[in-house]
Amino acid sequence: MKRLKAEHMSKILLIENEEFLRKLYSEFLSMSKYQVITAENGKDGITKLESFIPELIILDIKMPVMDGPEFLRVIKKNIKLRDIPIIILTGVSEYAYIKECLELGANDYVEKTTHPVDLLNMVERMLSEKIEPEIKKTVTNVELKYDAEKI
Repeated sequence: MKRLKAEHMSKILLIENEEFLRKLYSEFLSMSKYQVITAENGKDGITKLESFIPELIILDIKMPVMDGPEFLRVIKKNIKLRDIPIIILTGVSEYAYIKECLELGANDYVEKTTHPVDLLNMVERMLSEKIEPEIKKTVTNVELKYDAEKI
């Protein structure tokens, strides 16, 4: 696998309180051409964002100090941070909790039991999409209206 120079690597902020998973995903993504900065909770993640603006955030939902929903509420108020795509990383199977995070601005979610390759595929897909989340929603609505008119 060819390594890209650090200045050309996409930056990812990985916020996960479980040390084993934080190291596993960080090392896997680093070997797959990404520069990964880690944080062990939402508050630590906010601190990292003061000096590091990533292209993507991978965010655990349930963490001590500051959980995923609280982290989302904070960054979605910041004009410099609110458009960063966010993948929710969860061990939680409560769909209402996942739905809350998606409504707060997360773009997608993956369960912690998912193979790291599946997480990598989601990361690559999100980073390759160039349409902002708000524009994408608008485009989707327009397409649906257009298709409905054709019928």
